[in-house]
Amino acid sequence: VLQSLSNTKFHLAGAMPSGTGVDVAAFNTMAARAKQTLGVDVLTHEDAAAAAAAIGMEVPTSAAGFFYNGAIHLIRANNATKKDLTFTIAHEAGHSGMAKLLGQSLDAAMNRMWANAEMRKRIKTAMVANPGMTRQIAAEEVLADMLAAGEKINSSVMAKLYNGVRNFFARLVGIRDLVV
Repeated sequence: VLQSLSNTKFHLAGAMPSGTGVDVAAFNTMAARAKQTLGVDVLTHEDAAAAAAAIGMEVPTSAAGFFYNGAIHLIRANNATKKDLTFTIAHEAGHSGMAKLLGQSLDAAMNRMWANAEMRKRIKTAMVANPGMTRQIAAEEVLADMLAAGEKINSSVMAKLYNGVRNFFARLVGIRDLVV
């Protein structure tokens, strides 16, 4: 389940009873490994209330993780198992990677996903499940889930992402007809 408030992408897992969640030691170890391996800040929070206090913004009580201000945030209480936490880390790493790779072209690249019939269906499903979610954010959430699940990304989607990267680098160096 997905949700977005103020362009923050939350991966929702369902709020769990107090005192549950992956073992604290395993949680901290996995978060530290993710930070070292991914080269991105990984911040940990016991629960959604602690995360909200840390960022000064409302966090859904069922959030398992989110990507905000260039950092991955993980919420221990809403990741029941190491497998859940692994998926959350991979999902949020997908957001981080797309943001780094596409920069200001991220929304435009996500808009291109609409042209693919299979992606359009998944994007619509995400938008129906999350009223108010933009098409771009829904596309990014779908793609982050696909990356986290290890799904094969078809050539049409890859071509659209390639064009997004190409346009980003063309703007970066100021040459619109640059061929990468």
